[in-house]
Amino acid sequence: MNQEKIGKFLADVRKEKGLTQQELAKIVGVTDRAISNWENGRRMPDISLFKVLCEALDISLNELLAGEKIPVEEKEKRSEEILLKTLTKEERNRKRLQKSFYLLGILVFLLISIIFFIYKTMYPNIDIYKVDFNYLDQDELSKVFEKDNVAIYYYGVSDLFLCNQKNRCFDFVSALKNKQTSILNMHEYWQGEHARTVQTSYLYDGGTTIYYNDNYVAIFCNTREGNKDIYFGKSEMLDDLDGAYCGHEKSPLKKFRRTYDILAIKKKDETNVFLTLENNQGEKATVSLVNTSDLQVGQKYEFTFYTFESFEDTITNIFAKAIYVGHKKIDKISHEERNDKIVISDKISTPSSLNELENVVMEIVEGTLTREGAKILITDLSGQNYTYGSEFWLEKQDGSLWQTLIPIHDDYFWNDIAYHVDINNKLMLETNWEYMYGKLDNGKYRLVKKVLEEDTPKYISVEFEIK
Repeated sequence: MNQEKIGKFLADVRKEKGLTQQELAKIVGVTDRAISNWENGRRMPDISLFKVLCEALDISLNELLAGEKIPVEEKEKRSEEILLKTLTKEERNRKRLQKSFYLLGILVFLLISIIFFIYKTMYPNIDIYKVDFNYLDQDELSKVFEKDNVAIYYYGVSDLFLCNQKNRCFDFVSALKNKQTSILNMHEYWQGEHARTVQTSYLYDGGTTIYYNDNYVAIFCNTREGNKDIYFGKSEMLDDLDGAYCGHEKSPLKKFRRTYDILAIKKKDETNVFLTLENNQGEKATVSLVNTSDLQVGQKYEFTFYTFESFEDTITNIFAKAIYVGHKKIDKISHEERNDKIVISDKISTPSSLNELENVVMEIVEGTLTREGAKILITDLSGQNYTYGSEFWLEKQDGSLWQTLIPIHDDYFWNDIAYHVDINNKLMLETNWEYMYGKLDNGKYRLVKKVLEEDTPKYISVEFEIK
């Protein structure tokens, strides 16, 4: 299409029709400046205006595109020629555009490949061969990274480095951010020959795993409450934090050590062995232990334990009632180290004015109290075989008196009925008192629970406030 020819043709036809540019512009629905641009060959009418423009000037579409009048006998032939030219031009434009997109695609692919190559050169996937730390002079716990509600803490260290076999090392937090490694990869590394493992059945839920060696410790949390935090630190971290990790307060667990000479090792089954041990007082006993291939007859080892309870300090009692953590081979050891005191949790007191059981306390788990219910934790260090059933009731404080609330229903509603505390002297229950009493108004309350000592009922309580 010849744009100037079409423009001159439009001007001639408009004049033949006796129309001004302003009048034609009004009919077509554009400005007179647009008409001027068309007639001067600077612009072409938009395709959407072809029909109304042809009607206004009494010309055919073929004549508009040809830029001249077409005799009747040539209209069909010229129509085909114009259509063919238009299609040919469109095909050329389409191929040109297609080629441009193809070249652009190649350039984008090459650019992405170059960027990816540079990125992978700077941040390659790390096949972890060893782990190194920068240690601090002072032991302190600090959060260094958090994503998707998972926090990573360092204790007594400022940096953690992951190194490959070529001794190229990367900062752990940066490697996580750049997806050079993952928490799963760290698990796999620690599960190798780099550390001993404790599957911490005594840490509230049995899902948390602790990896340790003589230099550093790694804690991978997996609690009932959903805590997935990770801790890395010096070998002293476990003792210093004393259970204050994975979203929990300090543990009532107490750590102690004993040193024994191994007199004999006998296989018990596929996973356990019998050990005949002798302490420095000459006491001998045979105990059962999970099979550990590094123990040798005739050698001296320091064994580490945790305990919740008091018991007579004998070899048999220690292996039966305490929690075995690990051991290490020793050559010489002092009397004091060999005989750590079995430290028992102190006597506990109740936070409530109603408690008929000594060394038993009932608490509301922090952050769980609502107007409808709460999680209840009972800690029983009494050594008695108390029975904890389903019965409880609520009282509201009125001045100096406690008034028993009138229940809507008589059924007790706990998530579970656990009649005795577990091996850790704990009993966790969750109650929904809304079923019995409805939602609680503001005020001071106490939950009273019946406990059986043999057949004798006694009562404990916990006080709380709804604001």
